[in-house]
Amino acid sequence: MGSFFRVFAPLYVVLFFVPVQAQENSLRVSLDTNRIRIGEQFGAQVRFVFSEEAEITFPLMDSLLPEGILLVKSNGLDTTFADGAKTVSQHIILTSFDPGVYLFPSIKGYVGSDMLYTNPISLMVDLVEVDTTKQKMYGIVSNIEVPYTFLDFMEAYYIHMLLALILVGLVWELVRRYLRSSQRVHLPPSIPPYRWAMEEIDKLEQSNCDFSDGLQAKLFYANLTDIFRGYIERELSISVMEDTSSELLISIRGLPFLDRKVLHILEDFTFRSDLIKFAKQAVVNHQVVEDIDIVRDFVDYVNSHLEAHKLQEEIVEKNETSN
Repeated sequence: MGSFFRVFAPLYVVLFFVPVQAQENSLRVSLDTNRIRIGEQFGAQVRFVFSEEAEITFPLMDSLLPEGILLVKSNGLDTTFADGAKTVSQHIILTSFDPGVYLFPSIKGYVGSDMLYTNPISLMVDLVEVDTTKQKMYGIVSNIEVPYTFLDFMEAYYIHMLLALILVGLVWELVRRYLRSSQRVHLPPSIPPYRWAMEEIDKLEQSNCDFSDGLQAKLFYANLTDIFRGYIERELSISVMEDTSSELLISIRGLPFLDRKVLHILEDFTFRSDLIKFAKQAVVNHQVVEDIDIVRDFVDYVNSHLEAHKLQEEIVEKNETSN
């Protein structure tokens, strides 16, 4: 039996809080067992304990799994509070069908500027041993008539079934795209995307939102991200309204005028918005002002580049005409 070492590389999600009191912090990764048989399932958990209002960087375990370790089930983040401490944890179910030794290396997390490390954990995946010398011997039995089953039908017509499924999938994809395009809100020609975005940002900024109410904060950030996505879709003709945050960032990363600093700011904004909308993270008032400015500055940034590009094209066209 060979030995293989795999690297468990966590994906980091940044949670933002304002520190107000000291609290003992801990970061721990654990496995239900350190030895399994091939195909057997086991649980893995990451657990981060910190002060309720601390700023942390938290590793998710269900991303970038090493080759040979398979994800069976992923649970969402679980948050509990006790004695001024906040515990954020995630539990996932894994398995492996490749025998060998897997090493989950030390991972790191941050509480403010303080770094915490976990201990490396090893996992042994064993083959199932079969002792043929202990197998009982039986006499020869006569043939048994087996009824024709659905599996037999699938085996005989699997090519036809596969082609039918591909056809159904293609039809469904075409219908889905048609419905998405037909339901999309189109701007009147008289309202440029830049003007629309600025007006919507001003309306949202003037709304009296109680950010201590989790539902109102969630709706506020849902509207803010819709303005952000809507401007990209209308101004740059990139369909992102139905995309996840990761898919959105991949779509705009290819824009030639978008530098790395702006992209990094947008990554922080989208991840922070997802935490408020889906993980019920508390909202800080000064952060709301910064997030509104991020969307407004992005709209100005894109509009200025498009205007400059348009002016450059007009100059080139004018020079070509004069020559």
